[in-house]
Amino acid sequence: MDDHGVPTPRAPACEVAVQRVGTQVVVRLYGHLDDRAAPRLAEAMGEVEQIVITRVVVDLDEVDAIEGAGLDFLVGLHRRWKVRLLNTPNQLRGRIPRMASTTTAD
Repeated sequence: MDDHGVPTPRAPACEVAVQRVGTQVVVRLYGHLDDRAAPRLAEAMGEVEQIVITRVVVDLDEVDAIEGAGLDFLVGLHRRWKVRLLNTPNQLRGRIPRMASTTTAD
């Protein structure tokens, strides 16, 4: 609540879906990716490690904001595997690490 007793809106919780599709892993991210999302993002990294072959595709279509742990998650993926970002919202492009321009495209 704010100083006037009005409830303040909370950022949508982070949700992550990890799925193997052919020879790549698709990671769909939802909500607000900040430091509060760190435990779920670490869990998702473990899921990716178990099923990845060569490439990780990250769908950012439903992401509201990326900060702290969210950026760390993307950088961590990029350091270990080939990463392709999909549906990067315009307002987030400046916040995404330079890897976005160096990933491979199909």
